[in-house]
Formats: sequence, structure tokens, C-alpha cells
Amino acid sequence: MVMARHCYSSSPVVDGHPLLDKPGFWPAYLADLAEGFTPEAFGADAGDADATLETLHDPSAWPMFTVQLADSFAIVVHFNSGEEFTTKDYFLTHPDWSQDLVLASDDQDRIGPGLCWPELAALVEAPPGAAGVTDPHVRLLLLLPVLGDTAVPEAAVSAVVVDVLL
Repeated sequence: MVMARHCYSSSPVVDGHPLLDKPGFWPAYLADLAEGFTPEAFGADAGDADATLETLHDPSAWPMFTVQLADSFAIVVHFNSGEEFTTKDYFLTHPDWSQDLVLASDDQDRIGPGLCWPELAALVEAPPGAAGVTDPHVRLLLLLPVLGDTAVPEAAVSAVVVDVLL
């Protein structure tokens, strides 16, 4: 069962993890960051990317992804699809907290920036026994939209390019 964040408790939240294996997931998920790139640059075709984008933007089923961190913390990625637009919200959560911390959002207010490169790089490896998203490549790409660093090192660019091509 998917546990919706407090502010989404009456929303149609669904487990997004199965979408990670869809061929068009990455070009659809990273569409805002990859403007000008075709789905083929991600190893997918346009039809797969369009189908996944429709799923991500479905107002009747809002996908949610969990990236567990150390000490019971997690980053939860929530899609929020209305009639006119879809946003992604990134929450830092802990089971002892009554409210989640909004790490970033790509809504019209562009809440963020979220994380700098060293912080993002430190979250790539899942802690032992983690559930949710555990693959380091997937964790990096899933959290990439939260990156707000304006001075990323060349190694960061190389790491992202390698992950996109995998």
C-alpha cells in the first residue's frame, strides 16, 4: 500500500515504482530538464515516452516514489496532476515528524533549489535494508530535478550522462 503524504491524504496516490521499468520513463520524467533532447537520446522511442508521460500526468492516479535515506529519513517524490497542469513535489520525510519538509517543487513557484551536487551524490547509495528505490543510478536520476547547484563539477556531468545511457 502506498502511504500518501499528509497534504495528499485525500488524493489518488499510487505506487510509481513499477513505472521505473517502462522504456519511456526517463525521457518522460526528465522532460523538463532535457528540453531539446529526443526520447531516442534516452534509448526510448517517442511512443513509449508519450505513453509514460500520459501515465505520469493522469489526474486519477498520482505516482509516488520513495528514496530511503539513513536514520529513517526519506525523500518522497509525488506527482500532483490537476486538470491544467502536473507538478512534481519532493519532500524530506521522517516517521517522527508531523509535517514533511518541502525540499523542492517544479510548480509555477519553483520551490527549491533543493540539493547541491555533494548532497545529491551522497544520497546515491541506499542504506542497508532500504526499500523503495535502491539502485544508485535510478536514485541519481530520480533526484536530479532537485539539483539546484550552479557550480557542478565535471564529474557530476559525466555521472549523469552515464546513468542516462544505462
